[in-house]
Amino acid sequence: MVRSDGITKDPILYRGEKAVEHFLASLQAELQEIREVLRKPADMIMTGTDQKAFHEAADCHICGEALSYYWQV
Repeated sequence: MVRSDGITKDPILYRGEKAVEHFLASLQAELQEIREVLRKPADMIMTGTDQKAFHEAADCHICGEALSYYWQV
């Protein structure tokens, strides 16, 4: 798996008895690590230009539909 910041982990390879149990235990450990990372999100760094573009955006860059902000009346 590759994280959004480019950090990767080596794959876990295991062949032997109880491979399924080993796989599931590894999967659960990976889930714990992911939860721990998501518990402490990184700060968003926005320049003045980024903030201006954010506040002036009127349409979704993916679907093209109009954006509706909950703080707009």
